[in-house]
Amino acid sequence: LEGFSHVMLIVHMHKAEEEKLRVLPPIDDQVRGVFATRSPLRPNHLGVSVVELLKVEGRNLVVKGIDFLDGTPLIDIKPFTSYDLQTPIRIGWLEGKTRQGKGPR
Repeated sequence: LEGFSHVMLIVHMHKAEEEKLRVLPPIDDQVRGVFATRSPLRPNHLGVSVVELLKVEGRNLVVKGIDFLDGTPLIDIKPFTSYDLQTPIRIGWLEGKTRQGKGPR
């Protein structure tokens, strides 16, 4: 992974004790389908996050911007490339939310 600026982390959100198909996002006042959110209450309990890769130290990665709990089981790591950036993008119900200083967590 040396030479890559960012990586995708795929994890098992093991602390999510329930599953819901509809959730209330913390930055919204309307219930949404779980697949339109970043909620951990998903049926598959999988999480994905793109983080900045600061350095590789042997079998360890030093990253910035991780949004998972300490101890969250890591399933896979993939390099994040320009192929992963499809533009233009639409952000659905999040439109306007991120511009108010809010964003998904």
